[in-house]
Amino acid sequence: IYYCQFGRGEKKPTCIWTNDPTLGRILEKMGGECKCKGKHEESVKGSTHKKNFAALPMKLCNIISDYVYTKHKQIKFEEYAGN
Repeated sequence: IYYCQFGRGEKKPTCIWTNDPTLGRILEKMGGECKCKGKHEESVKGSTHKKNFAALPMKLCNIISDYVYTKHKQIKFEEYAGN
């Protein structure tokens, strides 16, 4: 996936490992290819910025967090229904 698809100024491709195929498909659909037109605002290569380019974009973190939270709640409700 590309950081620029989650609100960051740099393209920076990265891999997010998951054993959940649904989450993988969501992330691939949202950020699997760079759709930016032209140059990116920032560049990781040769940057003198003090910005932490390794930090995950907040939008990406929120998507993963929301997905995990929702799935956990669903599992809990299924457990309640089974008892």
